[in-house]
Amino acid sequence: MNEKGDISSAKHAIFLRLSSHTNVLLIPYLAQGQVMPLMEVACRLTSNGLKVTFVKTEFTHKRVTSTCSDIDGPSDLMQMVSIPDGMEPCDDRSDLRKMTKAIFQHMPTKIEELINDINKNNEEKITCIIADSGMGWVLRVSQKIGIRLEIFSLASAAILALTMSIHKLMDDEVINCNGVPVKDEMIQLSRTMPFMDPAKFVWACIGCWV
Repeated sequence: MNEKGDISSAKHAIFLRLSSHTNVLLIPYLAQGQVMPLMEVACRLTSNGLKVTFVKTEFTHKRVTSTCSDIDGPSDLMQMVSIPDGMEPCDDRSDLRKMTKAIFQHMPTKIEELINDINKNNEEKITCIIADSGMGWVLRVSQKIGIRLEIFSLASAAILALTMSIHKLMDDEVINCNGVPVKDEMIQLSRTMPFMDPAKFVWACIGCWV
C-alpha cells in the first residue's frame, strides 16, 4: 500500500475509534418532506459506524420507518425516540403556522430533557446535534448544554441568504426584532438576486411571530 493509502487507512481507523462512543442526535423539522432527507443522513452516519438517535413523533413514525428500510445502514446503531410535537391528535399538521408555534413552545424543553437523560444513563453520550435549519431554537439548547450543533438545510440558496441576512435586515429597519416587516418596499440582498417583498418572507407567510 502506498503512503497515501496508509494515511487514508489511518484516518479511517482514528474516525472509528473516536466514534465508538459517539451518539449524534438528529432533529428534523417535523413537516412533510423535511423528515426523509435527514433520515437518509442518519442512515449514512450509521453506515460509517456512528451511533444515531433520531427524533420523531407518532405522526412521522410511519414515514421514518419506511424510509430507513429503503436505505442501507446498521439498524443496531440507530435509535428512534418519540417526542410530542405539542399538537392535539386532531390538529391539522399541514397548518405550518400552528405547527411551528407548537414546536417552538413545546419541544425545546423536551429535547433538553432527552439529551440529559441519554447522557446520564447511556455510555454513548450525545456529543453532536444535527438539526434542520427550521429548528433554530435548538441553538439555545445546544449552547445551554454545551454540545456542538450542525445545521442541515434543505432551503434554496435565496432562502438561506435571507436567513443569514436577518441581522442586517434588522439593522436596516426592514424588519423588527420579531421578524415583522417594517418597511413596505422591495429589497435586494445582492445585485445578482431578484427583488424580494418583506411581506412575503418565509416566516411572514406562516406568521411565526404570532
